[in-house]
Amino acid sequence: MAVATTHDLPTLRGYWESGDLTLGKSLGLYPDEVVLRGLYQERERAKQGLLDALHRYGCLPKRCGHKASLMGMTSTLNRGMQRYIADSNSALLGLQPEDWLEMAEPVNIPGTSTEYPN
Repeated sequence: MAVATTHDLPTLRGYWESGDLTLGKSLGLYPDEVVLRGLYQERERAKQGLLDALHRYGCLPKRCGHKASLMGMTSTLNRGMQRYIADSNSALLGLQPEDWLEMAEPVNIPGTSTEYPN
């Protein structure tokens, strides 16, 4: 089964905009700023790799940006990410309605109970 997100992961918009990391910081989920800084750096590398793959496999129009750090989440990028997953060889595809609606807020944050309305 191919999925980009689940109810326990950030939405596509939340991931791209690092909203999950910002929210996690506000909820005290990271032990210190060094860990959080590393997560932000890794996210930027992962976003660039994803954007490169989306272009390489024709999931985005050529006119679409090529530098992830300068590119905000757009409807075109959102559809491109979902197309990338849909074009895989997987027999099953799972998509989240929150991603179709381009929501930023997560459905659930694992490890929280009273801190976030899961």
